[in-house]
Amino acid sequence: MNERARSPEDVSLTRGLVHVMLAMNATYTRVSRELGLTAQQAELLCLAQRRASVGELAHIMSCDRSNVSRLLDRVAGRGLVARRDAEGDGRMRVVELSDEGQELVDRFTERLGAETQRLFGTWSEPEQRELALKLNEIANTLDASNAPAPQRRPAPSLDSALEAF
Repeated sequence: MNERARSPEDVSLTRGLVHVMLAMNATYTRVSRELGLTAQQAELLCLAQRRASVGELAHIMSCDRSNVSRLLDRVAGRGLVARRDAEGDGRMRVVELSDEGQELVDRFTERLGAETQRLFGTWSEPEQRELALKLNEIANTLDASNAPAPQRRPAPSLDSALEAF
């Protein structure tokens, strides 16, 4: 891959967003590994802060239910999550974090926050707020364009899963 420096005029919004996504993904993976998790396990634990079914988690994570079930087996084996019958519907199982799982998610998000603060610590508070507003606007637009066709019961949105952050 050509690693030539780009002039400010040569940088596109798409290229910038892809670069941010890849860099953030690398940070997310590194922080999860520091805590003894895979990136997928960290994602699952963060999403499990809101009780959700395996199907809902699979939808949000854009993967097959069987993959989510295997991830759940691994983190359940560590005592980080539990599966329980959904209230009012014994046919459905929901996933919820254990106290230990919530503590691990809290440490994970704290470390991600520290990384972000380290990266943007020289930016003024208004600059950080403006960036956060724009990034959320972009994410909301992408969420809306990627929304699935209406289902019997709507799956939780990525935005609702991220409310804990």
